[in-house]
Amino acid sequence: MPDALFCVPDPRAVSDLATFTSRAERLDAEGMIRVQGFAGGVACFVAPLYPAGLDDATPTVLGVRTVRAVVDQGLDVVLPLAEFREVVAAAGGSDEGRFVLPGEARTAVWTAISPPRANWRSMGHVPVTVLRAALSEGIREVTTSAGSGDGDAHAGGPIVHRVRAAVWGRKLPEAAGVPAGCAWALDGLGFFDAETSVPVWRSGPWFRLAASFGDVLARFRPGQ
Repeated sequence: MPDALFCVPDPRAVSDLATFTSRAERLDAEGMIRVQGFAGGVACFVAPLYPAGLDDATPTVLGVRTVRAVVDQGLDVVLPLAEFREVVAAAGGSDEGRFVLPGEARTAVWTAISPPRANWRSMGHVPVTVLRAALSEGIREVTTSAGSGDGDAHAGGPIVHRVRAAVWGRKLPEAAGVPAGCAWALDGLGFFDAETSVPVWRSGPWFRLAASFGDVLARFRPGQ
């Protein structure tokens, strides 16, 4: 398969992708990223939270950052975050912001089900104070139960993972019922700015929180 190409002419957008990738790696050092083309840009998806197996209660929580780009709308590539970080660095050193993605076919468990692109309905706004309170409480619970100081959703053994699945998979009724892990992803990916509330949308089982610097999409496991 040939290498995939796209160009991001704005150096600030390239820098934003570098920051996004770095933050995503801190949440999951061995994580993957999915890059999809659309009319006029690319959408970069990462998965701070996702179920590892059939008996895993962890919700799927994705972070997405979009930038304007010259790109083929059929672009759809999955690669390790560490590899994409090098791609972004090379693009930052080129005159036209040229991204060269390896053509090798890769997959990630969480890419099997894609969030919808349309038919989203508004669920209102969630105060940022509610999300930050859920974040603080979640980190406190994980720290107390699992001995981790940052709420890391991937480090540790099976017992630790179950604790984090329960904490970050908890529904927030005061936030339209989204998983608490949305707050962890919004903060960890640096999507908050100075906004006082975040709009929430829903399409089928999917939720979408649209913050200043990126969106978080989430769904619970069927039956939850």
